[in-house]
Amino acid sequence: MPKPVLIAAIATPWPAFWDGKVSAKSCRDCHDVNPDIIEHGIAAHLENMECVSCHASWAAQEYATYYVETINSSNRAYFRVKPTGNERYVKSSYLKRQDLPPLGVNEEGRVAPIRPQFQAYYSKVVENQPQGEENQRLASEWKVFTPHTIRRGTALCDQCHGNARRFILEPLEQRIYRPDRDGLGIDSLWRAEGQRVVNGRFMPPARFERMSQKTPEYSRGYVKKWQDFLKKDAASSKP
Repeated sequence: MPKPVLIAAIATPWPAFWDGKVSAKSCRDCHDVNPDIIEHGIAAHLENMECVSCHASWAAQEYATYYVETINSSNRAYFRVKPTGNERYVKSSYLKRQDLPPLGVNEEGRVAPIRPQFQAYYSKVVENQPQGEENQRLASEWKVFTPHTIRRGTALCDQCHGNARRFILEPLEQRIYRPDRDGLGIDSLWRAEGQRVVNGRFMPPARFERMSQKTPEYSRGYVKKWQDFLKKDAASSKP
């Protein structure tokens, strides 16, 4: 019989008299840390990160939402956009993604998921002609949040360590999208310049550099992670 896999966290059973109200404020108010899990054995993870930073499997993200106001304009019908509930406005977006959430710093100073909350652009069309500035940037705001896609496993080490884009520190020379050429007024969707986090902050570059250093502790954890993967793979391939 194969050896049972260790569970990353053990949920504390609800008492029989539970009244349906939850007073927990964090994952560890209900779940115990398992020191046998590699990531749980790293003090910096437990001290400096929210659990959801690793355990969120994906999050919906919308970058740059366009709001177009149309007045007496028949060409409204040609916009490939969604209605807003207001007869004068239609909207669209520059980019939508469903993958690992970007990471920032919450109000407690801990690494936490963030997402574009209100990246709004406005244009006005009157009698089929644009009026004033097109794609006027109204706001570029992000927000710390908790995705509802929590899983037992986690992302690999290098999906955080050394991954500048995930911390909104994308180097300009590594850009794939060019919002500056598309009239969005920012150099990159994943750079902090010209944007803000309304209930926290972006990761400071100096802090990112410190966490990305390949220390002996990091190297040991990285090697052990892959050793465990290989053992499980070998065990699963046995007849």
